[in-house]
Amino acid sequence: MRAACLSLVILLAANAASAQGSIAGCVRDRHRGRLPGVEVIASGQASQMRVVTDRFGCFQLDRLPAGSYSVRATLAGFVPTARENVVVVDGRATGAVDFELCLSALDDIMWVVPNFDQMWEMSDVVALVEIEGTGPVQSECPSPDFEHTATVVELLKDRTPPRIGRTLKFVQTNWSGERIAYPHGARMVVFLSGTGGVFSRAAGPSSVFPVNGDRIASPMRSVPEQPLTEFLAALRGMPRKRPHR
Repeated sequence: MRAACLSLVILLAANAASAQGSIAGCVRDRHRGRLPGVEVIASGQASQMRVVTDRFGCFQLDRLPAGSYSVRATLAGFVPTARENVVVVDGRATGAVDFELCLSALDDIMWVVPNFDQMWEMSDVVALVEIEGTGPVQSECPSPDFEHTATVVELLKDRTPPRIGRTLKFVQTNWSGERIAYPHGARMVVFLSGTGGVFSRAAGPSSVFPVNGDRIASPMRSVPEQPLTEFLAALRGMPRKRPHR
């Protein structure tokens, strides 16, 4: 009898030890852009496993012993974030464990401003717009940024699925020293990049060419102030091909 009980205990222990599952999810920034290269570590009582997000910002931790885990996501320049009590069940993939990482110190980031041709190539949307409304960015991260709703006056470039309609939303990320939102009714030519229909300025303030009357003001030394009609004509003649990434 004692031998039978001992065998049962050993069998149950072996089954518990072999019970495994997985944790998967994706990591984004506060503008919902996917973040590749994020280190994700799952730590449990008996084991720890590490993985790095792929080029789509997603990860999967396989063959984790069943149990409860703390899952932590870290990337240089962002505040580390953790999800506690993530339960792994035998033979199952845990429901998506997603992260939104916040920039640790926006003012300390060294911004690189491209030249005009580079900015055109890196932009997913270029449009003449008029600001219709402004509000705070909806995010888990503390944010001094603004989200604008704008009417599209003329669409000059669009390589997004689905295509842009009569309105679009874009985020004005506050660069060092920039704390004022674009006013209602302001007209401008914007260069935007983004994924999933969420856009932000491709190169901060250098991505926005304000319209004053019938002329554009330029934030770039290489682009002179000029009539709006001439600026739009030049943009219509820019190449539309998507650059290799």
